[in-house]
Amino acid sequence: MTIDRTELMITTDLTALAADSRRELPSIAETMPGAGVYRDDRASAAAKRDAVADERRRELAVMPLALAHTFAHRIGRAAAGGTAIAGAVLISVLFAEAWITRFAAQVIPGLSLPLIVALLAGAVVLAYALGTAIAEAVFARRMERAIATSSDPHADLESLAIGPVAAGRELVRRADRWSIALALGGLVAAVPLVSYLVFALGMSRSPAAMMMSVTALTTAEVHATLDAMGVAIALGLTLAALIAHACDREHRRAALPRWVERVGHWSMLPIAFVLGLVVLLASVRATFDHRSSGSMPSFAWMTLLAIGSVASTLLPAAWGLLWWRRREHARLGM
Repeated sequence: MTIDRTELMITTDLTALAADSRRELPSIAETMPGAGVYRDDRASAAAKRDAVADERRRELAVMPLALAHTFAHRIGRAAAGGTAIAGAVLISVLFAEAWITRFAAQVIPGLSLPLIVALLAGAVVLAYALGTAIAEAVFARRMERAIATSSDPHADLESLAIGPVAAGRELVRRADRWSIALALGGLVAAVPLVSYLVFALGMSRSPAAMMMSVTALTTAEVHATLDAMGVAIALGLTLAALIAHACDREHRRAALPRWVERVGHWSMLPIAFVLGLVVLLASVRATFDHRSSGSMPSFAWMTLLAIGSVASTLLPAAWGLLWWRRREHARLGM
């Protein structure tokens, strides 16, 4: 029997490859570049890293400054609001008990309500300036990390995957809820509390009240009715936190809840004006009644006045912050 030439060649090749055919398949790691006789892939990764880094640097060069400004001012508002809340807590502690008020008046001669308000306002302005400056430094450092490279090209490719614009937008988004909650909370805590202290001074007929000295606020009635203002401020802070939480979740829901949109509507301004006017007239009438007959308003009535005072502060403040927030988002295209 004659053997075909082609069949003979196949048989010869199979015989020669018999030993290799019985070997196990190589692992994936052995077949990857950088192992064995294959070339190292670090050079190609470094070249890709350099290209991506150049692209990120160009992105940073043309990035709108509005991102940095928005982040800095949001942190500044949060710092100012947090300082106002802390100041309101200290003022509440100062007038919580008569002996604390007298002790503060002895430690700080000439301590009066205008001085307290001036110190609080100065602390708020200073906190805003420091918060803005620190936020600018933090933003600049984050941008440096967004384009930084190291000796490890693979790690650099992972860090460069998030560009400066995306990193800046994330910083702005994370600062959003804090700027709303603390700024709104600071206004809700400080403004009605100072208004209540002015109201309490107006109800006092002592010579110290004429000088707006804190010693005029050591009466039992003042400390008793201060609890009503504390309840109203606590409710206002809770509402401020809910508004901030709704703003923080807007990027996932693509819209604000309807009740937050209504709070941010311009119609809140006339409502707040009318409400504030009613609270003012009621407070003036209570002051005259106390001076003429010595009668103090009930705790329930003082609580209603305190809630009205907080609401007349919260509504325009919330409208202003939400309007400014919409303006910021329109500038940033968010």
